[in-house]
Amino acid sequence: MPSSHSLREPVSPCVRAYEKLRAAGRLVVFTTLMLTHATPAALEQPPSRSFRAEVQAVFAENKTPKIIRPERKKPIPKTKVVEPISESAIIKMIFKASKKEDINPCLALTVAKIESGFDPNAKSGKGAIGVMQLMPDKAEELGVENPRDAKQNIEGGVQHLADLVEKYGSRKNALIAYNCGEGALQKYLRTNKLPKGAADYLKRFQIAKAELESKS
Repeated sequence: MPSSHSLREPVSPCVRAYEKLRAAGRLVVFTTLMLTHATPAALEQPPSRSFRAEVQAVFAENKTPKIIRPERKKPIPKTKVVEPISESAIIKMIFKASKKEDINPCLALTVAKIESGFDPNAKSGKGAIGVMQLMPDKAEELGVENPRDAKQNIEGGVQHLADLVEKYGSRKNALIAYNCGEGALQKYLRTNKLPKGAADYLKRFQIAKAELESKS
């Protein structure tokens, strides 16, 4: 009975070289050189002397062919953290905007107090944004490009408040229009019936105004 060795197919020189190189940890070198020199016809033939000599030369010089790796993308820079704005800085912005619009700063400060508590990140359930709680459509109407920016928000809100005082002639009417909308104010002027929430808003205005005056 023939031995198991005699039943095996002859091992080609390429396979023997492959096994030796893999055992020696030189498989990358071997594969690179094979891909460089191999053609479909050459793969059927034993390694040539020149190929063997090149492999031996690479090992003798202890060099490994350079492997081209895909270039790594540069990491995306982290977004710069915006420093929080202090309440004193917010108040200074309101004073500056009030002077520009020629409106009593106490009125603008009190509105900012009851609308947002001077919080530039405040957002209501209805979508009003920032210190002066501007609705997106009103902010656009006032030319405020970014209502989340405290300075732009305050300038737009104080301008809107000043326009309402000038248009309706009294602080009370301006406050109702600012909080409830001009349509609700027009209805109040016709029926003498306060819009829903207006009485509570006016009361909170008086309380906030007294608190601010006590601190000044």
